[in-house]
Amino acid sequence: MSLIDRTANALRGAGKGAAGSSAGKAPDVEAKLNDALAALAALEEQHGEIALDDLLGEAGAAARLSALVKQMDATRATITTLRAALVAARERDAAAERAARASLHKTQLAAVKANLEKRDAAGEAFAIAAAEAVKQFRILIERSGKAHAANPLGGEWPAGGLHQLGELKRLCAQELFRLDAHDATYGNQKSFPGAAVSDLDKVGQPDKIVPLADELKANTAYIIATLTGRPVS
Repeated sequence: MSLIDRTANALRGAGKGAAGSSAGKAPDVEAKLNDALAALAALEEQHGEIALDDLLGEAGAAARLSALVKQMDATRATITTLRAALVAARERDAAAERAARASLHKTQLAAVKANLEKRDAAGEAFAIAAAEAVKQFRILIERSGKAHAANPLGGEWPAGGLHQLGELKRLCAQELFRLDAHDATYGNQKSFPGAAVSDLDKVGQPDKIVPLADELKANTAYIIATLTGRPVS
C-alpha cells in the first residue's frame, strides 16, 4: 500500500463520526434531497392533468387537486429544509476533515521526530563502533606486516600466509558481508558500506563464510606450523 493510500485511509478513519460513517453526513443529506427533487418532479407531472380535470368539472378532481397541491407544497418545504441541511452538512464535514488532517499531521510529525531521534542515536553509536573498528583494523594491518618482517632468517614465508594489505582488506570486506548481507539485490546496495565477497558461490549464503577471527587464527596456526617445520594439517 502506497503512502497516499495509507494517508487516505488514515484520514477516513480519523474522520469517522459518532455514527461510524467515514464519508461524512453530506452524502446522505444530498441523497435525500435528490429523492425529494425526483418526487416533486413526479408530482409536477401529474399537476397539469389533474388541474385540467378540475377545470372540466371531472368528479373528484377538485379533491385530488387539493391533495396534490398540499403534497407538492410539503415536498417543496422538505426540499428547502434539505438544501439548508446540505449546506450545513458540507460545512460540518469540511470542518471534520480539517480536524482529521490536523490530527494526522500531528501524528505523522511525531513519528518523523521519533524516527529521526532513533536515527541520530544510531549515528552516535555507529561513530563509536566505527572508531573502534578503525583502531582494530590498523592494528590488524600493522601486526600482520610486523609478523612478516620478523620472518626468521633463512625461513620462507609460507604461501597463503596472510600479510598483504589487499588480502587483509578483502577479508575485512568479506566479514562485513557475512554480518550484513541482507540485501539480495544486485550490488547489495542496502548492506553495510564496503561489504563484499570474493567467493561468488557465497553471495546468497553469507552464513557459509568463515568468520574473520576464525580465518585469521587458522592462518596464524598454519604460518607457525610451516615456519617451525611441523606438519601442516
